[in-house]
Amino acid sequence: MNLSDNSELPINKHSQIFKDTTNSYKLLFFGALLDKISRVDDNTSLKIPVKDLANEMLLLAWYPSVYSHLSFGAQDQVAYTISKLSFNLSGTVFYGHSQEHKLRNAIADQRDKIQIDRLLRYVPYRLLTPFFKDELNGLKDGARNSKIYELAIG
Repeated sequence: MNLSDNSELPINKHSQIFKDTTNSYKLLFFGALLDKISRVDDNTSLKIPVKDLANEMLLLAWYPSVYSHLSFGAQDQVAYTISKLSFNLSGTVFYGHSQEHKLRNAIADQRDKIQIDRLLRYVPYRLLTPFFKDELNGLKDGARNSKIYELAIG
């Protein structure tokens, strides 16, 4: 399937983003990024702080984790991070815009307490790995993040 005729858009690299996905981090990070981008208007900056994406990751995962008890995997720390969050919808299962706003604020207010930044230790770098495959070839895992950062910032 040809997704784009634009030769400058590396569709083959985009298709590799989720190739090695054992935890929810990449999916939640990408979902948070798409959600943030979808809310951009002409007056909004396209610079999105990574910490905002971490908040959105938990926002996306909260409902399936709390109400459906969805397991994100044995090593995945998303549900554990959510479990440390002090937030209650007073027993209701309904989740709407006003509750989402309250949850977003609770996550932002408690980000240090729940150690949300731990979720971002690797995911931004792993998401970008397919775009720098040649440049990363032969590098040990410990050197990859700094190299990806260097290449991404340009």
